[in-house]
Amino acid sequence: MEMHPVISEIMSSPDGCISFEKYMELCLYHPEKGYYSRAKQKIGRQGDFYTSSSISPVYGYVWCDVFRETLNSSRLPANIIEAGAGNGDFACHVLSRWMQEDPAGYRDLNYYIVEGSAYHREELKRKLNEHKNVSVHDSFDSLMKCTDNFKGIVFANELLDALPVKVIRNKNGLLEEMFIKLTDGAPAACWKNGESLAATTAGMRLMQSGDGWKGEVPVQMEKWLRSLYAWLRKDSVVYFADYGYHAEEWHAPQLRDGSIRGYRSHRLETDVLAYPGDMDLTSHVDWETVVHTGKQAGMENDVLIGQGRFLMENGILRYLAEHDGKNPFSKESRTNRAIRSFLLNSGLDEGFQVAKFVKQRS
Repeated sequence: MEMHPVISEIMSSPDGCISFEKYMELCLYHPEKGYYSRAKQKIGRQGDFYTSSSISPVYGYVWCDVFRETLNSSRLPANIIEAGAGNGDFACHVLSRWMQEDPAGYRDLNYYIVEGSAYHREELKRKLNEHKNVSVHDSFDSLMKCTDNFKGIVFANELLDALPVKVIRNKNGLLEEMFIKLTDGAPAACWKNGESLAATTAGMRLMQSGDGWKGEVPVQMEKWLRSLYAWLRKDSVVYFADYGYHAEEWHAPQLRDGSIRGYRSHRLETDVLAYPGDMDLTSHVDWETVVHTGKQAGMENDVLIGQGRFLMENGILRYLAEHDGKNPFSKESRTNRAIRSFLLNSGLDEGFQVAKFVKQRS
């Protein structure tokens, strides 16, 4: 039986362990055994979780309106990057709506997709075959080779929550970092000195939370954001749609063990070391770190609100459809139920947030 990359990485490590950040990276992004690389359905009823775009096309329709308005009001060239496009539902809904509502604008549009999963890239090419203004790239590095700087819109839906994180805990007033070793051949947690992370936003916040509290440090997210922001030209706009917490919200009792979770067949898995490579791993976004990193890079945070309010303010109610109510499975009924869920379901409205950043200097 072939050894999982997590096991072989731990066994080959001089210390006999790897950081949780490395563990999460292998579980999610290993080119052959990583969760996102595997040839299996991950989104929707037959997958492990739902995304906003998988619930209804209306989500993409609203964002299509937002993108068009942003390009016009900010006088940006018609360039859009979608980072982490998954199975392509969102892009399909946006582009189809744009082509229908604004054919002239659609012809001028360049829609770039960055998707690290080879499996999903094939899905994207198949689903978006009719849209000749789409180019698919396996990384931002490959896209950056096509242009020295980018001016336009960058959009990322549920990307930041999937970036690998370090895990730390407050132990008697000192910080310890989680590492992963093998116990009886299976991954198990161990803890080492983590004081090098004490100066991070998450580290300082955790020291105020008390003995035994755990949390995540998004080191890779900060690095990725800095690289992205440095590449953008002045006036470019970045939108993030994701679930996360603000400063004081991290002190809520239910977050004593942090926010890292696994999802498998729509079931929450609190044991994040179970099923390596066979379940989604995610942590809530630290919006305080996102805003601070943006400020350092010359990005102004224009918006950070609940997704429900954002969709309401940007016209989701215009997509409510009139119908006689006789067929609960009609297209109109499904659309109206989806809109209600976006606005009234705490998991899809205030559970998710939308952040907007604008590049203020080159």
